[in-house]
Amino acid sequence: MDSRTAVQVGECLPSMPPAQDRPLANEQGRRVALATRALLALGHRRILLVSGPDSDASVADACLSGHCQVMLAEQLPLLPRLQLDTAAEFHGPELLSLLESVAPTALLCTKLSLAARLQTLLQAHPELALLLVIGPDAGEAAELPSVWH
Repeated sequence: MDSRTAVQVGECLPSMPPAQDRPLANEQGRRVALATRALLALGHRRILLVSGPDSDASVADACLSGHCQVMLAEQLPLLPRLQLDTAAEFHGPELLSLLESVAPTALLCTKLSLAARLQTLLQAHPELALLLVIGPDAGEAAELPSVWH
């Protein structure tokens, strides 16, 4: 039995304003849901959502909600969301330790800049170098151009 930490359902599905008030958030949430489905189709079951600070809380909530709804529909564990500052330097040892303890099989980044920086960090780590890192547009792309191994 998997005893690693997962978030509670109530923490995952935020209350959001009506859909007509947040078109950008709806689009981002849809993209994250599609990318989550693409990862599930590849056989991933422990997908960690990685986001940066977002000036629009409805966008961050929509991304989280899109990911969680897909994972819950498949009755899969919800891993804690990882929020990283896109402008700050990543603290390598702490971040690597966190990834080892959570043990995701894929990282779904809401921003392409996060995916690129994480891939660079993970390349030097023998156990995490093969971790799939996917950017925000991979769910719609025919050849998954935003994917790194």
